[in-house]
Amino acid sequence: KSLGITMVGTGQNEATVEEISLDSIVPGGTAIVEKNIMNNVEGGYDVYTRVTIDKKWKDESLDPSLIKLYAGEEKKELVKGAQVNGWQVEYADEEQVIMYYSLPLKAGESTADFISALDFHYTMDNTYTGAEVDLSFKADAIQVIAAEDAMPSEWGIYPVIDAEGKITGIEE
Repeated sequence: KSLGITMVGTGQNEATVEEISLDSIVPGGTAIVEKNIMNNVEGGYDVYTRVTIDKKWKDESLDPSLIKLYAGEEKKELVKGAQVNGWQVEYADEEQVIMYYSLPLKAGESTADFISALDFHYTMDNTYTGAEVDLSFKADAIQVIAAEDAMPSEWGIYPVIDAEGKITGIEE
């Protein structure tokens, strides 16, 4: 919270790092997990935000690619290159998704949801009976002032930012 951002949404209490255990979904089933970010610094500075989502089974021998993450009303899957609700997915593999909000977040403003649902692939078999998923979120922010200089050292990316301050592209 010292960065001035707060995780907002369904699930447990608001926090910068949050873990939710989901254990009652069946193969092909969907869980609603709505999360967004709020810049909670009153009268403070504008920030760019990044969210890292980690997904895994508590039993590490199980396949994390069978956990699918989605955002938006159209239930768009969070895969590399996806753009939904102002969020850009820049990295995605079987266990992790890294996404950036394309607009600067003013004090008191919130982003759109970066995740809205997850489901378990219908092909899961009895091996997954009773298995538990760990879904964790980490949010961080960089001040808009000198962001183009800070992002390479802090986040390892080189943003393309237009005249309105919108991130229109990211290079690594």
